[in-house]
Amino acid sequence: MGKGLGSLAAFVISFALLFNRLPQSYERIIGWLAPVFGKILRVTFTSLYLLMGDPLTDYYLLGAWAAAAFVGGFLAKKIGSGILAALSAYLYNFPVLGYCVFKLFESFGSLGGFGGFEGGLGGLPPLPPDTSFADFLSAPVISDIVEAFISGMASGGIPDLNALISLAVSIILPKILKNVVLIAVCGALGGYIRSKLG
Repeated sequence: MGKGLGSLAAFVISFALLFNRLPQSYERIIGWLAPVFGKILRVTFTSLYLLMGDPLTDYYLLGAWAAAAFVGGFLAKKIGSGILAALSAYLYNFPVLGYCVFKLFESFGSLGGFGGFEGGLGGLPPLPPDTSFADFLSAPVISDIVEAFISGMASGGIPDLNALISLAVSIILPKILKNVVLIAVCGALGGYIRSKLG
């Protein structure tokens, strides 16, 4: 009971803390595309950033995960259970992100996909004033993926898919590991404190 409650509480806390406090570049993308894609876009970016954001450069993300994991560990009542509860909360974001990406592609397909983008942005609204695609491509996590693609292209021609995937993984994996270590430590701390309280 404690692990399940702890993991659910940690997930809800982390998601709620970040839902309306995303990086500014994500807010610009949401402001631009939300009229077409709806709230699912905010949920997508929240899950993406919780999974792959760098907690050592964004102290709000660090605090959100630390607080959520600590509460999850505390509710789980033991060190090992606290770690599992906190890490489960992190893992809950993968199916959420997968579902959101599916819904975004579904919405994109209803706009005509890439076939509907004849000489412009098709069914998408115009870019907001004082905004460029470079602003969107510099968003956290997105910029890492774009950087991996550009690095692959710089090596000559169009890179193969395996090279792109390994390059993207080498850039994103350290951020995921930072999150996992932070969450495990805070979950263990919450479980330890709770176990000492009896």
